[in-house]
Amino acid sequence: MTTIRSALLVLAVLSVVVASAGSIAVADGDDGTDEPAGAERPMGTELSTFLQSSTADAGAAVTTGMFLAGYENGDADRREAAVAERTAELEAKLSTLRDEHDRLSDRTNASSIADRPEAASLAYTAQLTRLEAEIETLERAIDELAPRADEVGIESESVAELRTGAAELAESNRTDAGIATGTS
Repeated sequence: MTTIRSALLVLAVLSVVVASAGSIAVADGDDGTDEPAGAERPMGTELSTFLQSSTADAGAAVTTGMFLAGYENGDADRREAAVAERTAELEAKLSTLRDEHDRLSDRTNASSIADRPEAASLAYTAQLTRLEAEIETLERAIDELAPRADEVGIESESVAELRTGAAELAESNRTDAGIATGTS
């Protein structure tokens, strides 16, 4: 019962943090892009970017909170098992994101986003934004995992490979987003 309460407490705290971060970003005008502050973007794009990022962050916060609660409340064997399970989960997530990136990349290379109807362009931009947000949350999850993997003596090479894979995927996705939107 204590684990359930701890997990619920972590979930509640993370929900407040995610909600607060979203409010701060909106208030500051920081939408998570590298565009200049005065750049004009359609309202649909702004809303889509915010919703896609918030959704990815919330889902990852729950999963990370559950991992951290299990890790912090476990004995040495449970901690090692939790790190091994989390490493496998993140490897699977990276693989899924690579597949999604490849699918979107094929669309980017097939035609220019400017040649598509506005609704299709908005949907495609939303997919790229969601992928970018999921890659960023994966990178944060890897950063949360790394010191715990070191603590329990799990092979740090696996974590390093995860970090490298996520960084390469993030760079490739930024390149595709630039091509698709004509900013590259």
